[in-house]
Amino acid sequence: MTVKPVHLEVTLKPGIWIDPSRFIKQIADAGYAARKNDIRITLTGKVSKDGDGFLLTVDDLKPEAVQFRLVEGMSKDPKVTGTWNAAFKTVTAAAGQTLEIEGFWTPSNKKKQPNGLPSLSVIRAVAVKADRTGQ
Repeated sequence: MTVKPVHLEVTLKPGIWIDPSRFIKQIADAGYAARKNDIRITLTGKVSKDGDGFLLTVDDLKPEAVQFRLVEGMSKDPKVTGTWNAAFKTVTAAAGQTLEIEGFWTPSNKKKQPNGLPSLSVIRAVAVKADRTGQ
């Protein structure tokens, strides 16, 4: 049996967050294999500096705010890498600002860091106008 399309696109209601690991488990429970390294998320939140790195805080979610460690996206294609590098430069210049960020989600490694954050490998980042965030 073949199921098409070979990807799943989910749009959540504004303000609602469901951890992607729950989707992965549900897909596995249904007998399918999720491509865990190909989970792309688009979020709007505030960028902050955290030591040598950057965080994205999405605070208008239920049941609580969600934070992500932002990392530079990597690709084998030099053209793609250039685009992703430019997106990450947007992040590094935006501490304290609200951005819409698209990235590949990676869960936190709970064995190495029990309180670790999931990460987003940034592939797109754009400034958000105040009227979209209510600020």
